[in-house]
Amino acid sequence: DDYEYEEIPDDNFSIPEGEEDLAKAIQMVQEQATDTQILEQKTVLPSKQLIPEVIEDFLCNFLIKMGMTRTLDCFQSEW
Repeated sequence: DDYEYEEIPDDNFSIPEGEEDLAKAIQMVQEQATDTQILEQKTVLPSKQLIPEVIEDFLCNFLIKMGMTRTLDCFQSEW
């Protein structure tokens, strides 16, 4: 044979050797389809950027009231 065989990448969805049968193959495909549906339906949580902005405002206002301008400058450069 002059034919060159290519290696097929392993997707980790294979059935262990010796346990190959149609019922298990169908079950694996159904589980994979269910997993895909769950991932597609996954709700996106709102970002938590609103809370840090409130905290940032509070800290900035506090530092201004206390006259801590150097600390305020450091905080703003780090934040």
